[in-house]
Amino acid sequence: MHSPLLLSPRRTTSTVLSQGPSIRRDALRPMCRRRCLTATLAATVVAVLAACEGSLQRVEPSGPAAKTMPGRLQHVVLVDLEDDADIPRMRADSDRMLPAIPTVRGYVCGTHVEIGRGNIAKDYDLGIIVQFDSVDDYKAYLEHPIHTQLVATWRPKWRRSYIVDFAP
Repeated sequence: MHSPLLLSPRRTTSTVLSQGPSIRRDALRPMCRRRCLTATLAATVVAVLAACEGSLQRVEPSGPAAKTMPGRLQHVVLVDLEDDADIPRMRADSDRMLPAIPTVRGYVCGTHVEIGRGNIAKDYDLGIIVQFDSVDDYKAYLEHPIHTQLVATWRPKWRRSYIVDFAP
């Protein structure tokens, strides 16, 4: 009975195969599979990058209201509007109004970016992230007249929304 084959970085598949029938060939299968998969993956990545060169779009936060995202509390709102024609107007109102609230530490608003992943939510029109330094700042934002005006104007036009608040 032969002992299992031990492969070292210096021991390649061709070296092992040249050693003759005393080597268990089934011990080579995992190594060959990994190398084939790695080579196939590398070739696929190179081919995709070459095909995409020149057609890639840089995604940047839009509008003059976009800020960096330095806050400690994250308020994420995904909105699906009844009428897609309202998307640019709600986005413009959000860009204009929300950063003007004094307790807002960071803000960004945008639309879904399709990259071909099946497990990414696509059932929304606008994504909004608002950041705050504290829970008290967030509560002040919720009651601020600019926020309540924006919500009063746009909530009736939402088909649905999904809101998540978290702290890193």
